[in-house]
Amino acid sequence: MTQRPATGAAESSDTAPSGNRGADRAVAGCFSTLDEAVRRVPDGASLALTKFNPMAAVCELVRQRRTGLHLIGVPTASFGVDLLIAAGCASSVETGAFVLGGYGAARNHLRAADEGRLRLIESACPLIEMQLRAGAAGFTFTPVPGLFGSDVLRERGDLKVISDPFDPTHDVVIAPALRPDVALIHGLRADPEGNVVATILNEDRLAVQAARTAIATVEEVREDALQSLAADEQVIPRILLDAVAVVPGGARPFACPGYYGAERDAIKAYLAAARTAEGMAAYVAAIRAAPAGG
Repeated sequence: MTQRPATGAAESSDTAPSGNRGADRAVAGCFSTLDEAVRRVPDGASLALTKFNPMAAVCELVRQRRTGLHLIGVPTASFGVDLLIAAGCASSVETGAFVLGGYGAARNHLRAADEGRLRLIESACPLIEMQLRAGAAGFTFTPVPGLFGSDVLRERGDLKVISDPFDPTHDVVIAPALRPDVALIHGLRADPEGNVVATILNEDRLAVQAARTAIATVEEVREDALQSLAADEQVIPRILLDAVAVVPGGARPFACPGYYGAERDAIKAYLAAARTAEGMAAYVAAIRAAPAGG
């Protein structure tokens, strides 16, 4: 969003991971183009996006006209989710909240929900996180505290109340594990082997561990990428990733720590376009007119 566009699923499954999930991923040649990486997201997939917007990849999904996605905001949804909804790529969304970082309301998701084009699944941040942890660990369900008396428990048919097996005088809410078909993240850098360094400020590693397919975009590849990690950085090992695409500026117009700041004029342009359906349609058309992977 300078005066240009940003560059950039079915219900939760309770199926457990199939054993050695790293074996299928531990193959040579993890690097791919952005176009090739995003083609791993099929129509109708459940797609997890964290708070660190992988905007280049999101725009590539828009260009490729993906449809029927079930979006999972981990644990909240932001601009990437809002843009996919505006582009008609999503049929449903599951998240703890829509948070645009103080920039205002997520108008596209509100418009789509009001018009009946988007199914909203009630959730909460702790619920999303605990479901993902269960999925990553290979469990089929997880207990979740703090849901008694909430709209989430009242409206979600997949949540169940059981007696605590260790203290039958108390009840416990349990939820199905969450295993997204695909997790899509933006990391900071990668080494030549495809190990990715990401910030710890989001749930990137958790989303990757829980997902059946994991895709990362990064700013650059460096021989010393894993050396001298900052206190707020972590490594997501190659064995957890199916594809890594090198996309400088892959989080723009949002900030990427250590690389660039937020492009406020571009963000304002997005928000201005989102005020009307016509304005957003023109915004999406401009993204689709850009070159693939651009």
